[in-house]
Amino acid sequence: LVCFCLLVFASILAKESGVVFFLAGGMFLFLFARNAKRWVLYTVTCCMVTLIYLWLRLGVAGVPFAAKYPSAISQASLTERLLTLPYIVAHYIQILVAPIRLTIYDKTVINNAASPLFWGPALMLFAITVFGGLWYRRTKSRAFLFFALFFLVSLVPVLNIYGLDMTTADRWLYLPAIGFWGAILVMLYSITQGKRRLRALLVSGLLLLSVLYGARSFVRLQNWSSGYSLFGHDIQYVHGSFELMDNYAAELIKRGEYAAAIPYLEESIRLNPHWYRTRTNLGVAYQFLGDDKKAEEVYLDTIQYYPTPF
Repeated sequence: LVCFCLLVFASILAKESGVVFFLAGGMFLFLFARNAKRWVLYTVTCCMVTLIYLWLRLGVAGVPFAAKYPSAISQASLTERLLTLPYIVAHYIQILVAPIRLTIYDKTVINNAASPLFWGPALMLFAITVFGGLWYRRTKSRAFLFFALFFLVSLVPVLNIYGLDMTTADRWLYLPAIGFWGAILVMLYSITQGKRRLRALLVSGLLLLSVLYGARSFVRLQNWSSGYSLFGHDIQYVHGSFELMDNYAAELIKRGEYAAAIPYLEESIRLNPHWYRTRTNLGVAYQFLGDDKKAEEVYLDTIQYYPTPF
């Protein structure tokens, strides 16, 4: 228990979503090792670790929790963020099953329940939930229930109930993937139990799938080799994202392509005129092009949008 809590504490120091492991540990105890004394000890230990973390973060380091981001999902109302929930979960399931197109800076926000982007994913999730419930009712598999709950719990921090810097981000799936594939594998193991040929076929299929997923991961890693390659690739598929345009333009400026960066910066400003960093980059681009007058105008505009008064 002590080792587990220390490891979770270390994970929380690295990223706040590590708190999910506390919930996972509680679910494991409830499903596989019910003991009142152990439950009390576990709860007290988790609370102590959490308080120590809060003291270190807020009291010692003075690092507050994230402020509101300038992203579309962060600026959306709570109702809009809740309407976007089915889209987010369905998107992540699709990426886990078929990671064909991986991008960053998803800006999708659902503001109408009549939108196909709401009721389509909502119907799909309803069907998956009913199927999962019927499967558990039939098999009473605690392992399946544990992994299914782990998937749901680990998704909570990235569901944008509290607005984050983008609607979805595929790199946030590392933890939920454990629960998702754990539940799938428990189901497949149960289906093939006592069927040697079918299990051999299943193992072969999973090995092939692992190779394909590995190849897809390798290709995506090439995109992440530099900011220029990442933003240059994703800007072909993500439209209307002021952050992506601003970041791609910044990479163009680093490469000395100042004139090429300007259209992206101007479009980024059109999409979000209050994001001061884009104006700063635009001023830099004009300055390197030798247009000091235009650069000065842009820098003066930047001052009025800067979040902290000079």
